[in-house]
Amino acid sequence: MSPEEIKSFKKQVNSLTGDIEPVLLEIKNQIRDSMFKSGMGEVLSQIEKTLEPFKQISVEMQKATKIITDAFAKYFYVNEDIYEFLIKVKAGIPPVDLTIGLSNGLYKEDELFYIWTRVENSSGVETPTICVTKETYLSIKQILKNYPQRFLVKTNKIEFDDEKPRLIINGRNIPLKRGDDRYLLCKYMFENTEIHETPWELDELVSDALGVTFNAEEEDWYQIIYGKYRALNKVISDIVGYDRFFVPQNTAFTINTPYIFLLRKK
Repeated sequence: MSPEEIKSFKKQVNSLTGDIEPVLLEIKNQIRDSMFKSGMGEVLSQIEKTLEPFKQISVEMQKATKIITDAFAKYFYVNEDIYEFLIKVKAGIPPVDLTIGLSNGLYKEDELFYIWTRVENSSGVETPTICVTKETYLSIKQILKNYPQRFLVKTNKIEFDDEKPRLIINGRNIPLKRGDDRYLLCKYMFENTEIHETPWELDELVSDALGVTFNAEEEDWYQIIYGKYRALNKVISDIVGYDRFFVPQNTAFTINTPYIFLLRKK
């Protein structure tokens, strides 16, 4: 699915969510009127009837969201250095060959994947993309699994506020409790504007962030840290709407690729 088609689906979702408010207002008004005119049984029946439009909107939203999610699953982010290397080795399918291949059946859209990166320059932000076969995509993914990418973290879209304390992601506040492990992890990752690298290694998270002696033989630190990130992910999902914000990468942890845009300054 092309970026233009993805934008189209986003518009569909936005148009659907725009219909929810008047439906909710109608539900409120009809329930109020029914309570004055009828008994509770009829009120419940009226509630069920007035909820029908809302249920339909919810169903359509879920359908559109699934289509968008499936489309994004075919896009794979790599950092600029890796993208430049893929260009040099001609890993992508040339646009002309892609057009011909799709028309004569050599390529099938559902078997193609897209490798992209973000490039910031004086003109703004660009997102160059190459199209690759499924086999090439799986090979690239396997290589990067064995040799994890490293990303620079220098951003004002993710902020650690020690005064409140809180973690701020895209302007939304995630409250923290001073001194607990969640606070310490967030402080370690995003305390200042200095450049950090991700993924964050397990031993560093334990010794540098939590201030505990790292001994892999005595404690299953991977499961312990993984559990802390899962709990933090749930809070971020509930408040900001970003699912699986942090993910494991081998024995380290990093920011999930759909949210890489947060690692660059506005």
